This record gives sequence, structure tokens and C-alpha cells, in this order.
Amino acid sequence: MSQQGLSIRTRSPDFLLALAFYAPAGTRDTVFISNYASINVRDALARIAGVGEATVLGALDYSMRIWMNPERMASLGIAPGDVIAAIERQNLQASAGQIGAPPAPPGQQVQYTLRAQGRLRDADAFQRIIVRTGPAGAIVRIRDIARVELGARSYAVRAEFNGAPAAMLMVYRAPGANAVETVDAVRAELERLASRFPADLAYDVVYDATRYVRATIEEILLTIALTFAIVVAVTYIFLQDWRAALVPSVTIPVSLIGAFAVLLALGFSANTITLFALILAIGLVVDDAIVVVENVQRLMQDERLEAAAAARKAMIQVTGPIIATTLVLLAVFVPVALLPGLTGQLYRQFAVAVSAAVVISSINALTLSPALCATLLGPPRDRRRGPLVHFTRALDGSRDVTFELSPGWCAGSGWRSSCSPSASPAPMSCS
Repeated sequence: MSQQGLSIRTRSPDFLLALAFYAPAGTRDTVFISNYASINVRDALARIAGVGEATVLGALDYSMRIWMNPERMASLGIAPGDVIAAIERQNLQASAGQIGAPPAPPGQQVQYTLRAQGRLRDADAFQRIIVRTGPAGAIVRIRDIARVELGARSYAVRAEFNGAPAAMLMVYRAPGANAVETVDAVRAELERLASRFPADLAYDVVYDATRYVRATIEEILLTIALTFAIVVAVTYIFLQDWRAALVPSVTIPVSLIGAFAVLLALGFSANTITLFALILAIGLVVDDAIVVVENVQRLMQDERLEAAAAARKAMIQVTGPIIATTLVLLAVFVPVALLPGLTGQLYRQFAVAVSAAVVISSINALTLSPALCATLLGPPRDRRRGPLVHFTRALDGSRDVTFELSPGWCAGSGWRSSCSPSASPAPMSCS
């Protein structure tokens, strides 16, 4: 008795690919195609890293089909068990041995090697199997009581592709494997195997689970690019200096690349959740750098300081607020990463991606941003023409809104404490 052991494979319950193997001209039947895919394709795909299992759906292995004639068998008094016993006796693989091999009697000079027919190979050989012999030498063979043909072991599954007989091969992902990389590897292996297919055999990818993933990633990357462009444009409109807009713009790739490094170190991947988190992070990571640049510009304009001196003084003023705002944001996202159960598993990568980007952006605002301000910023310039001038005037006007109220209204209103006499004797100014 030979002990074969156990074969254990782990796989994801959802399949990645559904492949159809078919003969476009209809020259191959389903049994041949299924058998070819099982022998030549399935094992090659199962060995690819990331593939949990590759299986031919309803694999139709070749089998010798014996269709018994019950009326003929009843007339001869033959039962199905007699047919099965005859096949088992005459279709077997055994070692015939030798005649005259040692140890042999003294004087034995001739040695013969016996050759016996092994398992039967075709339908004609099965038809000649003897089921019963009569006392007068009559012989009943399988062909006398049954029809024999080479067919499939089971006909429970039938597959067609574009009206032609086909076989379906399903590829399952291994737990923890990257679906996109696995599908790319499977497609490359199929291209290599297709060069050795019979001339009338082809394959097609019927279902690819990564099409949605690829489309989602492309849309997310496009959204990231648009968000980056919008943030840079808004920053330039308010700062009105391309050098000043460059400082917070540098923060975006630095923070995103750093967030990817943190995700890689923690064993996470770039998936739909983490990419959506980075879209949200783009609007958060520029805030600290914008605060630094605006304060440096304000000091250079109001106090006429050089860029380096303004950067040093600006950091003394905004270091505390930058740290405080970073801690506030972390207080929002870090608890999400600690949620238990399925909810925590879903949002942990989201929280880690945003938190890593925010922390890196704050470090960047405390180190790189003031250095860039001291290096890149020049003396402030007053714009006298162009659409940005009108934008600046409207913005400044919205900051300095005053109301001219009469003394009687101001005296009887609830704004009394904020009212003060204006320059003119009649009206009073209320801020």
C-alpha cells in the first residue's frame, strides 16, 4: 500500500480570471479541449506566484464509456457485476516477470523475459474483453452486449464559446496576493503557452476581475492630478507669486511619496482605499506650508525684512500653531486606525495613509518650507495691472468693511460698546 499524503492549497473564494479554450473552426470536441487544458495549461498557471488554484470547470477527462444493452444481457443471464468483474480482470497493469531467472534448477541455460499487454488502450480492445465462456466453447464478449466508445467521464457540464465547443478554466487568487500583478503574470504565461497550442485551438479571457480595479486606479490617479493642479492654482491666485506657490506645491509630492513609504513599511498596498485617502490628504498637506509662506511674505512686506530673516521670525510665530493643528488632525484619524472588528480592517489603511501624509507635511513645513522661503522668495512686488490686481482689491475690500451709522441708531443698538465717534461730527463709525 502506498501512502500518497495530502495536497493542501489556499485560495481566495472569488476567482480572478475565467478563460475559455475553444476551437474556432469547431474541429475539436469539448472532451479534447478540456483534457488539453487540464494537462498543458492548468498546472502551468497554478505554479505562478499569486495564483491560489487553477481549475478546469467540470474537467472532462477521457474515459471509456460502456453502454450496456439490458435486454441482451437479460437474455444471456449476464448481470452488470459480471461485466465490471471482467473488465477489472483483463484491464490491469502487472509485471509478468521472467522464466529461468535465478534462483533456477541446475542446468538451466535459457532465460525468458515475459511481456504482457498492459492496460487496454482503445475501444476495440475493450470490445474484445471476454465476459463469459460456455461449456461448449461459446464466448460472450463486451461487444455482444454493449456499445463501447471513448468519451468523457462525466457530461454534467457543457461549455460553448461563440457557438463552438469550449472548456472553461478558472484562476483563483492566493490570499494576500496582488490581483493586478497576478493577472499580468497569468496573461504573460498564457501568451507563452499559446505558441505551442494546436493550430485549431485558441483561448480568450471571458472575465477579468481586475478590469474594475484598473479603471478605478486610473480614475483615482486622474483625480489626484486634478486635485494637485487645483491646489496649486488656488495657492498661486492667493499668493500671486510663482516662487511662493512653488513652496507648498513641493509639499504635495514629498508628503505623498512619504505616505507610500510608510504604507510599504507597514505591509499595506496601493489600493482603492489608500488612494482615496491620499486624494483627501492633498488638501491637508499644503495647509502648513501655506501658513509658513504667507507669514514670511507678510513679514517681508510689512517689516521690510530679508527672506532669511523673515523665515526665521515667521517660524518663531507659527511653529506652535503648526504642531497644534497637526495634533488635532491626528486626534481625528488615529482613533479610526484603532477601531476593532471588520470596520477597523476596512478603515485602518485609510487612517494610516492620511495620518502619515499629515505628519510628513508638518515636518516638511517645519524644515523644508522655511528653507525654500529663505532661498526662493524675493522682495514683494506691487501689481498694477492684470486680473490678479482686481482679485486682490476685492479681497482686501472684503477684509476692511465698515458701516456708517447715525449717532442715534448706534446709541440705541446692542452695538453700543463697539461704536466710536467718526471723524465727521454727524455720523458715527461702527465696526
